[in-house]
Amino acid sequence: MVGAGTVLTPMDVDRVVEAGGEIIVSPDCHAPVIRRAIALGVEPMPGFATASEAFSALRAGARFLKLFPAASYGRGHISALKAVLPDDVRVLAVGGVGPDHLADWAAAGADGFGIGTGIYKPGLHPDAVAKAAAAHVAAWHRHVG
Repeated sequence: MVGAGTVLTPMDVDRVVEAGGEIIVSPDCHAPVIRRAIALGVEPMPGFATASEAFSALRAGARFLKLFPAASYGRGHISALKAVLPDDVRVLAVGGVGPDHLADWAAAGADGFGIGTGIYKPGLHPDAVAKAAAAHVAAWHRHVG
């Protein structure tokens, strides 16, 4: 499955879908982006920080929410939010989530993770990227058994 991040406008959604994308990741809860993604049959994943933002995204039709930057808010923030969100909503921890803490985030209620600069930063040698990716995959396998 392919998607795109930092999708800011409905026109951006159109471009992602034209390129074959199926996931629309946004840094905010912009309802027109969420609604356009749903209208085109792709999955919006808006960013949020507060319960108010989460419920705004849900009212617009989102089912997956991206807490970003997760590390700034902490695992307790996810636990508190999950207590008030509908059970079918999936919350992903994104931003500052590393391989040493995946299980802790999951225990706090994170349904998944987004990993970016923990694996890749411009200029990194491919071997370093592969090593970082392998560490995250190994941590995931330890978590899921």
